Amino acid sequence: MLLLSLKAVKQPIVMVLILVFWGCTSPKNKHSFKPGVHIITNFEMPQFGYQRTIWVYLPPDYATTTKHYPVLYMQDGQNLFVDSASFAGEWRLDETLDSLFVIGDGGCIVIGIENGGERRMAEYMPNTHHKYGGGEGANYIAFIINTLKPYVDSVYRTKPEGAFTAIGGSSLGGLISFYGATHHNDVFGNALIFSPSFWIDSTYSSWMRKGSPFCVFVAGSSEDDGDVMDKIISMKSTMFALGHKAVFSFPADGEHREWFWSREFPKAYQALFKTKNHF
Repeated sequence: MLLLSLKAVKQPIVMVLILVFWGCTSPKNKHSFKPGVHIITNFEMPQFGYQRTIWVYLPPDYATTTKHYPVLYMQDGQNLFVDSASFAGEWRLDETLDSLFVIGDGGCIVIGIENGGERRMAEYMPNTHHKYGGGEGANYIAFIINTLKPYVDSVYRTKPEGAFTAIGGSSLGGLISFYGATHHNDVFGNALIFSPSFWIDSTYSSWMRKGSPFCVFVAGSSEDDGDVMDKIISMKSTMFALGHKAVFSFPADGEHREWFWSREFPKAYQALFKTKNHF
């Protein structure tokens, strides 16, 4: 491993942990970091007064071209790339995107934002719940828009426009991603939403009137987290009634689990790519 420091343009100094070899494997399995994955530690969150770890995936041809790429901002970043860091299994996004690149995908930068542990629920909930608290979601999205995205656009070769920027996540991460995309459609023109926890926020159905990002939704018929399916089917009706475009997928064996979201990510990403014809 090579530990480097990187000074962000108009941002605080952060430490970048770059994994430069193939052999950094999880003790649980043989999945490894790909060469295009690195970690930024101690990234400042001025909206909250503390720091966070950020995972960065760069496409296979990033180092050998001058191309600019769309960017996908994903929640629960520690679950995306390596099993040993994950809560209950990795999504294997690096392997997946590398494989899609080989068969013709143009490449995408992924920014994985680690969740705040015990602060996850508060940050991923826009409104306060009588039982679970929350209510810091607007500040969290402000962090992505006003702090993280300007840093990413200044350091990496991105396509910064909203048409080339997506936000995504699962469960509460899906909830906050949908909130961010609908309330800031000019920044996030696209969203990948997996099993969103709409049940915890009764205002979710009104968010579509704020903006109309292109969304790809995935949920499973075997979901066991509240009434996920009932709420997402209701959202489908609301979106289509308002004339918004979206793709919905409801695999019969789908569960509220990391393995399901990992399996469905390639199809959801490709649905976004094929429909938008640029992502």
